[in-house]
Amino acid sequence: MDILHTTGPEFQSQPANFDDYREFCDQTSQSYRPVGILTPEKYELALQDPTTHVIDTTGGRIPLIARIEYSDGYDIDRCKKLTGTQDVFLLSAPPSALTEKVNLGIPQGSAVIVESAAIEDDANKETLLGNISNKDNGQLAIHDFVDPRIKEEDHANAYMGLYASQTRITEPTLTVPEAKGSLKSAFELKESELLPESGLTLFDSSDLKTNPQLSEALWGLFKDRFQWLGDYHPVSMEDTREVFDEIILSESTFIPAKFVDGELVCAGIVMHDISEVDWLKPATVRGLEERARDTDTIPMYFFGVAAKERDPNAINNMQEVVHLHCDLATTAGIEYTLTFESSNMSSLYIPRVTEQYINSSSSVKLTEGITEIEELRYWFITV
Repeated sequence: MDILHTTGPEFQSQPANFDDYREFCDQTSQSYRPVGILTPEKYELALQDPTTHVIDTTGGRIPLIARIEYSDGYDIDRCKKLTGTQDVFLLSAPPSALTEKVNLGIPQGSAVIVESAAIEDDANKETLLGNISNKDNGQLAIHDFVDPRIKEEDHANAYMGLYASQTRITEPTLTVPEAKGSLKSAFELKESELLPESGLTLFDSSDLKTNPQLSEALWGLFKDRFQWLGDYHPVSMEDTREVFDEIILSESTFIPAKFVDGELVCAGIVMHDISEVDWLKPATVRGLEERARDTDTIPMYFFGVAAKERDPNAINNMQEVVHLHCDLATTAGIEYTLTFESSNMSSLYIPRVTEQYINSSSSVKLTEGITEIEELRYWFITV
């Protein structure tokens, strides 16, 4: 779709269908995550809401600014607290969609959250300040979501970063032909217990379906463990139970874990089919798959590792869980393009710790340091 002109909620042209809207947003923004409204149901609700401001494209009418309630992935109450207003909107089309002056007509004192790829951040700010006005021509201002706990200036403002590196097997003699390409086969060759009283294990979706108590135990480990990361970030760092179950019950997900005295005390979540990571843009997934092909590796998404709260052995347990995955990958002869995300807060330590855990294994090493390959920033405009 191409942009024709901008308009307000009174515009009467036919709305674009959801798929065309998503394609427009994905192609117009350089972000690695999809920006804007992410589900067809909320897209329809946004178009019906008289407070939604729309723009006209060759494919029809699409939302430019819609209430934050029509978004996904945001902590709405926290967004209101951090912006200091109950009227919080989302810029639901990429900033570059604005090609002329727009008069919003939204309540004075409102906040509009913007999702902006780092590579185009300066241009996006210039575009919005130059092309947005409000009904009384009040002064617009751009504000960052600043985390006062972070002293490093480059990390203080809210963002999500995408990181990657490649793993290489350092002990190829440990690869077993019978397990070639299969992490689960590599585990079964160890003849270890699936549910040990104490020790390391590996689950997949079939194990979780057969033993539903494992899903409950995993949820207990992960559900609140990352909440503190988002205290000053508009994006929710916790997943809903529904999303969490979709991740762990995927056939491409493997879960190295550790039990102590019959209790699950630590687990990691590794997704071997990166195309199932639906919070990444299709173009991002294709780029990561191409990156893996170029290095003859498998693209793998590391969702995270969590340990029992207030466990004095947590660090050691997490390292053991990572080492188990490394050892099984070596047995199966699998080398990876490792991919994961960190917020501005967790980026202070997660890349470094992940690198240390992997490189301290006896069978796998990273070919290079873990590096940030893309960054999506979050800020807001007050009107």
